[in-house]
Amino acid sequence: MRRGADLKMPMWKKLFMSVLLVCSMLAFTGCGDQAADGPRKEGDYQKIKLVMSVNGTNIATDTKVAMKFAELMEKESGGNITIDVFPNDQLAGGNASKGIEMIADGAVDLAAYAAGVMAVMDELDCHDSLDF
Repeated sequence: MRRGADLKMPMWKKLFMSVLLVCSMLAFTGCGDQAADGPRKEGDYQKIKLVMSVNGTNIATDTKVAMKFAELMEKESGGNITIDVFPNDQLAGGNASKGIEMIADGAVDLAAYAAGVMAVMDELDCHDSLDF
């Protein structure tokens, strides 16, 4: 059995493989996580705006907590993370069940609801679509 002869590769295949390797390296060079304006510094946040739906009224405790949470997030992130709080289920037309559906559908980023309102999740059978 001639082992050396079986392992020899024609020159054109070597050249082709080399070109393919270089092209692959160039293609994946742009796939890094550096921003276009340079690398992120430790502690920098991506600028993001989130939407939070709250079931309570404007003066209810859950709305006040949501507003304080939004304020602290903006302060601690240096203004890079902002949260728009919508009390009274404004985005769902005042319908708490519709508000829960909006969470399940991803139309709302954050929400604060009473545990009793969350029972609608079983009726919607949405728990398979949640990522937890």
